[in-house]
Amino acid sequence: MRTHGDVRATEVAVVRAAAAVQGLALVTYPTLSTVLTDPARFALSQSAYGSLFIPQSILAVVFSLAGGRLTRRFGIKRVVLTGFAANALSMGLLVASARSIGNGPLTYATLLCATACLGFGFAIVTPALNVLAGAFDPRTVDRAILIVNALLGAAAALAPVLLIVFVGLGFWWGLPLLAGSAMIVLFIASLRLPFDAAETSAQVPAARIPARFWTFAAFAFVYGLCEQMSGSWAPIYVTTHLAAPAWFGLLALTLFWALAAGARVVFAVGVKELPPTIVFRALPFLIACAFALLAAMPARANPIGAEVAFALAGLGASALLPLVISFCERSIPEAAASVTSLVFATYLIGYGTAAYGAGPLQRLGFGLPVLYGASIPLALLAAGLAFAIVRILNRGQASTLRS
Repeated sequence: MRTHGDVRATEVAVVRAAAAVQGLALVTYPTLSTVLTDPARFALSQSAYGSLFIPQSILAVVFSLAGGRLTRRFGIKRVVLTGFAANALSMGLLVASARSIGNGPLTYATLLCATACLGFGFAIVTPALNVLAGAFDPRTVDRAILIVNALLGAAAALAPVLLIVFVGLGFWWGLPLLAGSAMIVLFIASLRLPFDAAETSAQVPAARIPARFWTFAAFAFVYGLCEQMSGSWAPIYVTTHLAAPAWFGLLALTLFWALAAGARVVFAVGVKELPPTIVFRALPFLIACAFALLAAMPARANPIGAEVAFALAGLGASALLPLVISFCERSIPEAAASVTSLVFATYLIGYGTAAYGAGPLQRLGFGLPVLYGASIPLALLAAGLAFAIVRILNRGQASTLRS
């Protein structure tokens, strides 16, 4: 007979494994950007590629906004299982699209349905994983959430490497097949787990969201814009603006996510030596520097400079999303599940705006170097909001001490 400690250990393992698989699934489409735009394969234009993120972003935002209500009504376990199923379906549709290459409308419709399923699954699973991670380790919430997001980022960094392997073996669709199969395994493993740590709080009626929440939301939105200017467009910047081979583009994406994941681990382990509030205020400046480098690179320049810039962007992006989530939960503990979903929703609005919006802007004549230059003020705005959030946290701690 398994003890409560054994069950809890299994739950923690499943949550962390789910974060890794979710990271793999999330970046599958950006990783496949060179396949999707390859004239010999899907032959999508850059605008058509960018528009794939529209259904993903819409469903992600809608269900992130509804995440708190869904959790209170159905329980966090059902939400997680539904998300696993949606992610598995997304990967399955992507694999199926390989059989319809050459049939433009059918292939494109299949891809749109696939990204829609991923948006739904990602939107309801990821906030739930953050809530569970914090509930399983309430004494070190910042560290627990950083670990979950580090695993998500590590898997995201692995995706381009896996694609190179699968392309070399002659079947690019091995990447979504792997991610979809892992989602099915997680679904089965979760069926017998209670995930009861968040159940009691999930049943509490929604608390009123205070005005200070919108500072956290604004930061998440701006961060989403900055992250996806790297996460969605890195391979295309390298292969089009710099005219470098496709593997240089995949390497740029790998470096972005590898630095993001590695730095999350460092910040999670060394949280006592390096206070999260200092990290939070410093990192947006690294993103601004990365964008400045990308904006300054001339056409057909040596791609090594771009690799360095995307690595710097990954380091800058590393801890920002998990920390803004944990800071928001800490600042508004009476509505942790709701504010987690809402912060995530605003992040996804920024994510979708950058993932899709850069495509039409390029068609209007604004190249990616110009767009990276225009993103520098966004990174600086994120820095200003980070300082405002730390002031909110400090006021809250001072009020607690006085009471």
